[in-house]
Amino acid sequence: MSRIQPVAMPKMGIEMIEGTIAGWRKQPGEAVAQGDEVVEIESDKIINVWESPVDGVLRRQLAADGDVHKVGVLIGVIAGADVSEADIDAFIAGFAAPAAAPAAAPAVAPAPAPVAARAAPAAEGGDEGSRRVSPVVRRLAEELGVDLDTVQGSGRNGRITTEDVERAASTGGAAPAQATDPGYQTITLSPTRRTIGKRLSEAKQQIPHF
Repeated sequence: MSRIQPVAMPKMGIEMIEGTIAGWRKQPGEAVAQGDEVVEIESDKIINVWESPVDGVLRRQLAADGDVHKVGVLIGVIAGADVSEADIDAFIAGFAAPAAAPAAAPAVAPAPAPVAARAAPAAEGGDEGSRRVSPVVRRLAEELGVDLDTVQGSGRNGRITTEDVERAASTGGAAPAQATDPGYQTITLSPTRRTIGKRLSEAKQQIPHF
């Protein structure tokens, strides 16, 4: 029987305890080669991609775009086309996310291989077609009212980062949000916005202001 490879929520930073599914690069039934980018993971202010350590097929996709899961939670399964659905079901049922101490690997498959992560190339955008803007950066720009066409990217190949958008917003590039209700507007915060709020609160509480 071919090997079964778990796709688990990777830990992409010392302080990372959970991540958000920013987008799947592969869909169930698609062939996956070693090194292929399978899923984009959003953590704080950056998107990383999980690259497959094995050849196979993406047999199961257990998390949808926008879902938030703790590090180590199973979000997908890669296996050979000859692996039965029953074997995959048994693997999923027996999979356990790593605890604080190292846990034994499931009996039907080896322990998860190290995760390869790197900054994810984002979707094409901009008038010239050469500017690369990730979904998270685009969403942040919409939340802050920043016109991406007016932002100069500081990332590789002119890629616009969240820091570029925040800088544009702080210098007056953001338009005030229009509330749909005369009283107030409730907005669900993205991981990026939660991190920004946390940093601002910490600065206000811990740094003396004169």
